[in-house]
Amino acid sequence: MTAEQIEAVNNCNEKWQQGDYVLGDQQFIFRYLSKAPATKLSASWDSEEIDYIGEEIVRGLVILTQTCDLIRKVEERPYFEVAPVVEVSEAALSEIKARRQPRYAEVPTLSASRLVADLDRVMTLEKPVLLTWQQNRGCNNDEEKRLFAWALSRKRMRAALPTDFGEMLNPLQQRWKDKHKKDSPEGKIIRAIAEIRVMAKPSWAAEKITTKFFFLIHPKHQPTIEMDQAAIERQVETWLKLPISNAKYTLESWVGGYDELTAGEYVNSDHLDYDHLS
Repeated sequence: MTAEQIEAVNNCNEKWQQGDYVLGDQQFIFRYLSKAPATKLSASWDSEEIDYIGEEIVRGLVILTQTCDLIRKVEERPYFEVAPVVEVSEAALSEIKARRQPRYAEVPTLSASRLVADLDRVMTLEKPVLLTWQQNRGCNNDEEKRLFAWALSRKRMRAALPTDFGEMLNPLQQRWKDKHKKDSPEGKIIRAIAEIRVMAKPSWAAEKITTKFFFLIHPKHQPTIEMDQAAIERQVETWLKLPISNAKYTLESWVGGYDELTAGEYVNSDHLDYDHLS
């Protein structure tokens, strides 16, 4: 690039931030295999069965790169990452907003159109591409920026919980899905929960495990929850009677706000979401 082109790219970079997006037909490039191997154990592939490059036209692209890296000069950081914009159902959007579907990230200004970022697919582009795009702001304020960044980090930081633990909780997962949108005391409690975390003692690798569930109430619901804490705890006790019996696990629970949870409990527990329970 010429000095003038480099200056133009660097000036353009400063206008963009993580979570911004471009709409309209966009190319998403990936490598894919057109045929399955002869056997599940086969590690070799016939070169004639491979399509090296695939192209899909998507609704748009969302920027995943951190803003601090995005605004760095193109000479230092020439690339940025994007994910495709995809449309989801109203029910799926509700789960994504409740942070129960880590494959996706909510883009606040696209929510009304039920469009989200698909984090399972990521593509790298050179920063000069930004010069050709019409910018759209994805996050309106600092809180939305933090939540979007948190969704990206959660995708990569999730713990691999034991398969039998997930299978045991399938009835509980289904209950939450069925009741989430109901205008009932149980539905309201589910919507008031900002996050569910689980801690294993002594560890997930032990033969006998005590699992403690932390039901963290969203700050905006905290006053209501505090006035009827006993009712919330009774509901949680009912939920923990639903999992399939498994002698390996003993289930305990805790209900409260973020300011009541210790740093040690938060760091040493894992976020529980629908993907964990699938």
